[in-house]
Amino acid sequence: MRLQAQFCQTKSGELGKHITTEQTVKDLDLLRQILGKKKVSWLGYSGGSWMGAYYATYFPKTLDRIVLDSNAEFTGPWQPVFDDWGMGFERRFRVDFLPWVAKYDHVYHLGKTGEEVRQAYERTRAKLAEQPVTLPEGTYYPVTLDMIIRSGLYSKDMFDATARTLAQLAGTAARTLGAQASYPDAEFGTLYSIICNDTPFRGDRKYLERDAVRDGAKWPLFGYYQIMGPCAFWDRPNVNLKQLTGIGVAPTLMVQSVRDAATPLEGAQRAHKNFKNSVLLTVENEGDHGIYGFDNSCVNDIVERYLVDGVTPAKDLTCQGVPLPAPGGTAGNPLAKARQLATQLGW
Repeated sequence: MRLQAQFCQTKSGELGKHITTEQTVKDLDLLRQILGKKKVSWLGYSGGSWMGAYYATYFPKTLDRIVLDSNAEFTGPWQPVFDDWGMGFERRFRVDFLPWVAKYDHVYHLGKTGEEVRQAYERTRAKLAEQPVTLPEGTYYPVTLDMIIRSGLYSKDMFDATARTLAQLAGTAARTLGAQASYPDAEFGTLYSIICNDTPFRGDRKYLERDAVRDGAKWPLFGYYQIMGPCAFWDRPNVNLKQLTGIGVAPTLMVQSVRDAATPLEGAQRAHKNFKNSVLLTVENEGDHGIYGFDNSCVNDIVERYLVDGVTPAKDLTCQGVPLPAPGGTAGNPLAKARQLATQLGW
């Protein structure tokens, strides 16, 4: 993590210290001016919820309507957002994914209960630690398997491909795996510049060691990982973002599934509580990351009445989620299809 921080900042040069949320929302408002738009509306997913809340705070008079979907806890620092990943991914893994795979044991042959499937994952991971598996598209290590599982938990439409990959690596099924995705430096450079420059990181190397042991014991799927670890070694510039309160901001509609792994419900609820004039649409029996615009008609109707017609919900609302599809099927999420294609292309 220390070497990653040093490398990223060295290679980013003078530009790196200016890659922040504040500078990004200023760039976006410059784009608004260039386009000659007096007002704009905002639809932001995931990290776009953080950016949207800040755009609304920095430029409240230019914002018409704002929809934030799959919400990071944008009213606090970045660190708690990623601290919640262990809990969020573990819950989605155990409540949704493992029982679903067990339900279709005749397809995947990984176990008839969620716990049997989880043990199959642990055995496969241990085997990869002893002997990595090399296939035409690349070599699979324990970390590779973890990242495949993690990516597959974002959308129910990814469950089938994820289970088939696990089944092949476990030796219970024969299926050609998709190519592993590659991650260009620019994407990670932007990620770490934003999250390490924006808000201070609390903790040092010893903290990271203790934190990994504690969270890993509670949430073994992803608790050992520390996405923000490089920020402990970051030479942070003097950046002071405005405090987000929601005061003076247009009515804000927040959409959130209850078992979202990457931006857990608890963080979204805290952001809603601390961001005045916001309304929370909670999607029950759902764990997808990214809800509006796909196949949930209840969510789509509420969002479009606000975003298109300007009808702001008078109070917090709930919708029911979309049932998990059968293997080989799809719940209709085009974002999942795009992810599959990107992975196959090595993006």
